Amino acid sequence: MFEAGAEVARFTAHMNLQVAEEMKTISHFFILLIVLSLASCDNRKGHNIIPMSALLSDPDRIIGKQVVVVGFLGRGQDLYLTKDHSEINDRSSSLFLNLPDRDRRFLIENCQNEYVEVVGTYDFVEIKGAVNRLGIVDIELIQNQLTGKNCLQAN
Repeated sequence: MFEAGAEVARFTAHMNLQVAEEMKTISHFFILLIVLSLASCDNRKGHNIIPMSALLSDPDRIIGKQVVVVGFLGRGQDLYLTKDHSEINDRSSSLFLNLPDRDRRFLIENCQNEYVEVVGTYDFVEIKGAVNRLGIVDIELIQNQLTGKNCLQAN
C-alpha cells in the first residue's frame, strides 16, 4: 500500500510540473499578445498608422488626415499596395506622393523598388494636365521599411 501512495505522489508531482509548464507557456503567450498589442498602437509622432488598403477602399473617411502608410515605391512617385501592383502599373492600387523635384530625385535614387513608410497628409493631389489622384501631401518622412534609411536625404 505504501508503494501505491508513493506512486500517486510521484504522479501528482509529475502532473503539477506539467501544469506549471503549461501555465508558463500560456503566460508567455499573453505577454507576447500584450506586447504586440502595444506595438500596434504605435503612433508615429501622433499620426494614424493606416493600412494602404483602407486608404484606397474608403478614402472619404480619412481624407485630410495625417497618416503613416507602408507601400511599394514603384515608378516615379507612385506608392503601390504591393510589388506585383507596381509591376503591372495598377494605378487603382497606388497613391501619388506629392514631392518637389529635389525630393523626388533623392527618393528615386535611394528607395525606388523598395517598401517604404510614408508620413504625411492623405488628400487629393492636383496634377497639371492630368486627373486628380489620391495621394500623400505635406510629406514629413519617407523611409525604407527594412533599414529605416531616410529616402529624402542625399547618400
